[in-house]
Amino acid sequence: MDLTTVMSKLDGDMYHVPNDFANDVRLIFTNSKNYNTNKRSRVSFKSNAHSIVTLLCSNISTAILKV
Repeated sequence: MDLTTVMSKLDGDMYHVPNDFANDVRLIFTNSKNYNTNKRSRVSFKSNAHSIVTLLCSNISTAILKV
């Protein structure tokens, strides 16, 4: 799972329940931990995590307002 896929799923209204979205976001973090063996990459990802989650949540809020 990656951010682009999550954004596409948000844009395509493919998340029918919030838990599906949350599971995909958790999977992004799990994938990062498992596939980025470089410690600097992991630290960089963690430092940007807040921005990523904020962006995703903002898109969800926008999608909810459209309904």
